[in-house]
Amino acid sequence: MPQVQQVQQAAATVQIAPTADAAAALQEAQRQASLIVSQANAQAQGMLAKARAEADAIIADANLQAGEIVAGANRRADALLDAAEKSAGQQATGEVAQRGRHIKPE
Repeated sequence: MPQVQQVQQAAATVQIAPTADAAAALQEAQRQASLIVSQANAQAQGMLAKARAEADAIIADANLQAGEIVAGANRRADALLDAAEKSAGQQATGEVAQRGRHIKPE
């Protein structure tokens, strides 16, 4: 991770000499580390937002495709029902015609 390397580099640049103020050096190291962590958090939030947007786009596309598949299946089912109703109607008409031929007028 680049952020870890930055923290290590920042810590390496803060050298505590025997005459240096150790508390000030520690405070500077903490400030730099905090800044790096803030930058990493901002970068992570940006990456998370991008990933969410990409996931939302994939879900929207999948929903659209699923809707198209369902619509196509509904059209096919309607066509099959229409064909079955038409066939049943023709068969019933044929049966009535057949029965009519066998009925003798009085």
